[in-house]
Amino acid sequence: MNKKLANSRLLSKTVGIVACLALAGCGTARTVSSATTTNQNSPHPIGGTLSTIGGPHGTWVDENNPYSPTANINPAAGLIYEPLVQWNSANGQYKPWLATSWSWNSSNTVLTINLHHGVKWSNGTPFTSKDVAFTFQMMKKYPSTDFNGVWSYLASVTTDGTYGVKLTLKQPSSMFFYYLSQTPIVPQAIWSKQNPVTWADPHPVGTGPYILQSFTPESITMVRNPHYWQAPKPYLGKVVFPAESSNTSTVLALAQNQIQWSGTFSFNLQRSYVDRAPQYNHVGLYPNGLNILWVNLHAYPLNMLVVRQAISMTINRSAMARISWSGYSPAVTNLTGVTPGMASIWSTPALAAQYPATYNPTAAKQMLLKAGFKMGSNGVLITPRGTPFDITIDVPTPFSDDVAASQLISQELKQIGINVTLQDNSRNAYYSKLQLGQFDIAVSWSPWGANPFFTLYPAMSQTYTAPYGHYAVENFGRYNNPEVQTLGQQFLSTYSQAQQVPVVLKLQQIFASQLPIIPLTYRNTPIEYSTQNIGGWPTKANPYWNLNEGNLPVLINLYKK
Repeated sequence: MNKKLANSRLLSKTVGIVACLALAGCGTARTVSSATTTNQNSPHPIGGTLSTIGGPHGTWVDENNPYSPTANINPAAGLIYEPLVQWNSANGQYKPWLATSWSWNSSNTVLTINLHHGVKWSNGTPFTSKDVAFTFQMMKKYPSTDFNGVWSYLASVTTDGTYGVKLTLKQPSSMFFYYLSQTPIVPQAIWSKQNPVTWADPHPVGTGPYILQSFTPESITMVRNPHYWQAPKPYLGKVVFPAESSNTSTVLALAQNQIQWSGTFSFNLQRSYVDRAPQYNHVGLYPNGLNILWVNLHAYPLNMLVVRQAISMTINRSAMARISWSGYSPAVTNLTGVTPGMASIWSTPALAAQYPATYNPTAAKQMLLKAGFKMGSNGVLITPRGTPFDITIDVPTPFSDDVAASQLISQELKQIGINVTLQDNSRNAYYSKLQLGQFDIAVSWSPWGANPFFTLYPAMSQTYTAPYGHYAVENFGRYNNPEVQTLGQQFLSTYSQAQQVPVVLKLQQIFASQLPIIPLTYRNTPIEYSTQNIGGWPTKANPYWNLNEGNLPVLINLYKK
């Protein structure tokens, strides 16, 4: 299951039910037909339909608010609300979007943003610096909407004329600009009258290329925004998000060309998808962090380091990579949390060798017995507190890869005396449990970004967690280590890679030695797309964007053949 397509602000937030975008006091947005038309200023025909889904989620939720702490799976809001800049993981560069340019002062504490002139909201009203400043002030007023903790870096945000914004940081931060690229901008005139924590945003008004035409739990339909500032883009007249219940049904719809773009796992995509129409059907694999096992550090005895070490040693990662991820995502070779493509700069062979991903269930069992566990007569370990070692693994049933991995882990842990119960969940229920900390263990995916800091720090930092029972952004296991916070500040206060690398090495050592989460495989996300009726995809000759990172820059360039 593709996290980027499923959870990113660009192709997966919720949608509100509306047939035409009309809101009292906000004007009425016009819609256009998806029928193909000609435009003398356009290099491609205007019209046609794309059906796309990041991955199976079951029925859609009637909510459009990209800042709602509970809105996890909405695919439409990312086409409505846009960021100031886009980050391209294909080349590690930032692309101007609602911002045309930006500059830092000499101390890297004041960021001046220059905005595009003439941008309009989809109701026809002007987009200005007041909307940008309001968006950030809103996150300050309602901290639960500040998903990336931007106000842990910010001191103030002010306007500088109609098209300028000044963001002042408490201290230099090399991470802040990335999170700026992950911040969707919303209209002050509408959102200032609402509580962004609870508001469903039923009639969304944004600057994005598409507006909501219709919603049902089974399908979301969006049509071109007639006020879009990058006209004649987008070329496609309509984008449809069907609701799919499983990887199997999604891949079948892909094979039948009912869906043209997805990030869905299948145990053999070559046979189930590519071979059905090899001249049109394509699959790319994109590095995307790690597949991991979250561990609830508030739950006894999972809060014991020896238990996490024993669990890690009991998992046969090579078999899991082959069985659960069909070899697409290879087994991790060490516990540092660094992917192979980043290791040459951000890790060392000595550190990787110090913390190998060892498979030795016999030794794992002996470690637990030595730590005071005893084997019960029924084959289940008894904890030092005298209770059976019973835990639950929460399973996201729509995702066949995570289901298979969960089943393997359950079987392997039972062999050393840990009784594991599989608990099936809808996608919504599963992710909500992670955010709230209401789980024992769960297969999932790691944070991911421009370098290993974007994995290690959010996975362990208090900045990205919340008290048990409250919604966390990352660090779902609630790991707490003051040294992580100190190292984070050291990393963020410098732009020198030479100074950042030693910090990341220390974070790796904490991550590998303490195992707040357990790495399973290096995550390679399969992206499926069809060229039968749709053109404009990134190619080897023109790799203008990564299909797995920020999909809006791709979507506005797609066109009907």
